[in-house]
Amino acid sequence: MDIGNRIAFLRDQARLTGSALAAKVGLDQSQICKIEKGVCNPSINTLRKICAALDISLAQFFSEEYFEEKPEHLQRLLNQAKKLSPEEVLQLCNLLEIMITKKEK
Repeated sequence: MDIGNRIAFLRDQARLTGSALAAKVGLDQSQICKIEKGVCNPSINTLRKICAALDISLAQFFSEEYFEEKPEHLQRLLNQAKKLSPEEVLQLCNLLEIMITKKEK
């Protein structure tokens, strides 16, 4: 997946319009459109801003694992977990471990 497609995919996952992403990044919507279509590539500084607006790191952006197709129920769980505080994520992990341990018995 190229840079533009990755941005479009992540923007869709974040439920943002092109204009909403452009506003968060400080670009014109037409520039986002050109980047997503592969007409031009963003500078590293612009890509950092796009990643920040999409709540991912540059490492995640370039990670193939991050873009592997996930079953819908797992993607839904991940999207919900992103909304939690670090303490809540820890509690969720503990709950999952308890559930798995009980299932294995």
